[in-house]
This record gives sequence, C-alpha cells and structure tokens, in this order.
Amino acid sequence: MNMMVREHPKSLFAYPLSEHVPDLTDKRDILPVKKYLEESYGEIKF
Repeated sequence: MNMMVREHPKSLFAYPLSEHVPDLTDKRDILPVKKYLEESYGEIKF
C-alpha cells in the first residue's frame, strides 16, 4: 500500500476516525463499564 500511495499520491483517501473503547486499563473506565454491566446484565448473579 505504501508503494501505491508513493507512486499515486491522490489514489487513496482515508477518513480519520478514533473511538475510545473502554478496556479497564484506565481507572476512568471502571465506573462506566460497571454501570453498563449492571444495567444490561443486572439479573445475573455470580
């Protein structure tokens, strides 16, 4: 792909996209994930 873009610079366009995916490696992710799990799967008891 790099070779194609170097040879034909206007042949590729990409939309910049980023999305935060909670993965529990950041402490700020824990509460939103916990809330989601309680709302979506609250009837499951472990």
